Amino acid sequence: EFGSSHQIDTLLITTKLLLIIDIKNISGIVDYEEDKQQFTRTQQNSTVIESFTNPKAQVLRHGEYFDRLFGKLKIALPIKHAVVFSNPSTIIGNVPKDIPFFHASGLRFFVSKLQSDYQTSLTENQINKLAKLFLSNLRRVEAKTTIEKRKFKKGVLCELCEFESQMVYQNGNWICPKCGVKSKTAFLQ
Repeated sequence: EFGSSHQIDTLLITTKLLLIIDIKNISGIVDYEEDKQQFTRTQQNSTVIESFTNPKAQVLRHGEYFDRLFGKLKIALPIKHAVVFSNPSTIIGNVPKDIPFFHASGLRFFVSKLQSDYQTSLTENQINKLAKLFLSNLRRVEAKTTIEKRKFKKGVLCELCEFESQMVYQNGNWICPKCGVKSKTAFLQ
């Protein structure tokens, strides 16, 4: 429909609203620069800054799709958006004011507040029809791996050698034959 596909993390349909949720599972300090439309992460105790796909633009694009679809179906249902961080160690820095960015622990409260802000506009029957329409358009893409078996590294690998050297177990220790490091817990990596 409308010439494009949409990969949506979570879609909540209620009789009062539609909530589009983009879920981010990243750690570090996250910031959104409105003027640059840029979403970045800085790892704690690091100066390395990484750029990620703009979650605000993504949820707004999904919202535009549903707005057009609801117009075509003559459905009046408010469309809301949120960006939710599933990693509790994420520190949320500067974020936009018009789209909520918060931790997963706040999702229940956020949904309850939204539900209390709006009046019922769809019946259960209309919701069920809408859900069936969404599910009929669902296209799951199976991940295809093209990694050859010979490229997999087996065994306990040395972290100091950047996981290039296979360690050997002797007298209760894992020992790297390349750099000589010893570890009782190297297998945990």
